[in-house]
Amino acid sequence: DEEGDEEGDEEGDEEGDEEGDADEDITPSVGVPLGDDDDDLFDDHPVTKIYSGCHAFNGTAGIPCPMGLTCVVRYDEKWSQCVDCSVRKFGQVCQKLDDYMRYAAVHSCGLTCPDTKCYNQNWCVAPYRCIIDPEEVWGQCVSCRSKKFWGNSCHSLGEGMIDRAEKLCHRKCREY
Repeated sequence: DEEGDEEGDEEGDEEGDEEGDADEDITPSVGVPLGDDDDDLFDDHPVTKIYSGCHAFNGTAGIPCPMGLTCVVRYDEKWSQCVDCSVRKFGQVCQKLDDYMRYAAVHSCGLTCPDTKCYNQNWCVAPYRCIIDPEEVWGQCVSCRSKKFWGNSCHSLGEGMIDRAEKLCHRKCREY
């Protein structure tokens, strides 16, 4: 009885167990099961959906991005997706992209992706500068003018990064 299974009555549960029903719907104990009807749960989330295929490839027409999103194309043009380039959301969205797509997004949107790895100055948009510490195998875009960075965030960097940032920006990372 399908109706009995949905309501979880004992007769339906026993019947499924006896037959070893492999198609049984199991809901995980942690998390929220998502379906097509659950899209409205994430309206305020920075990445509601991934819209891919916005760029024309191999003679196929690209799918236009929804209003407010920009088509970002990977360097080899084999992947494209729509990205929110608004200043409010870009910093959250770009951090979820792989290196290739993040680099393309920085250039398509004209914005720096904060708190992510940069490999050279091409990864940062002015006034940000790519500070690289080879010993830490890390580089990060830093704004020499940011009060927030120099008052708080700079402390999260390693010593080598702080030294390089201080020299490049002619500023000091404030002590707590």
